[in-house]
Amino acid sequence: MAGGDLLVDRLVAGGFLRPAVLLRGLQLRRPALSCWRVGLVMGLSGLLVEPLAWLQSWLWARRLRKAELPDDPIVVIGHWRSGTIYLHQLLACDPTLATARNSLTTAPQVALLLKP
Repeated sequence: MAGGDLLVDRLVAGGFLRPAVLLRGLQLRRPALSCWRVGLVMGLSGLLVEPLAWLQSWLWARRLRKAELPDDPIVVIGHWRSGTIYLHQLLACDPTLATARNSLTTAPQVALLLKP
């Protein structure tokens, strides 16, 4: 696996961190010097997305407050390679359910704004 592939995987797994979340994490523990490059890329990705997060909050706040949520939502949580994406795809086939695209769940603070 090339170094660029590993960086992309790490960005998907933990990228687009909001700056407040990143600062809180850095207060709890400092990363090793060997991890600074990845940490810097992850931090910068969050900074780049933060203005879009503010815009999304401003544009969607009223609609989200008025939205009626189901009494019994289904939340799928699991480890990679454990079948959660397959379960997500099966649930997405049901026309009575609503699901988020997997690609948009990596940056939920801008998912509504960037959805197709």
